[in-house]
Amino acid sequence: MDELCAISQADPVAFRLQHLKNSRVIGVLKAAAEAVIGRHALHRGRTSLGRQTVSGRGIACVAYEGDNGYAALVAEVDVDLQNRNGPAEALRNCVDCGPISNPDGLRNQTEGASCRA
Repeated sequence: MDELCAISQADPVAFRLQHLKNSRVIGVLKAAAEAVIGRHALHRGRTSLGRQTVSGRGIACVAYEGDNGYAALVAEVDVDLQNRNGPAEALRNCVDCGPISNPDGLRNQTEGASCRA
């Protein structure tokens, strides 16, 4: 999906919203995007002058267990251009958990998506 957005120079949130029909996954995607909107567009990176790093964001959304729950995640990263790696600086997730059959599983999913690597 991100490759299609990059090729077409499309905003990744708008592109996904244009192709989604399920109101619950649309809801978590919009909530995740709104958590970071206002600072920078999701598809634009920035290069720090005098440093060999590039900063950017990525977004993803998913349906869990037969469309029973939905999640969206925004990752903000700083990548070192020399060694082409870098940790996620911030992760934001939004969840529409649906009916909860396993509270521990829900906790693991939501906390696991929010942990820094």
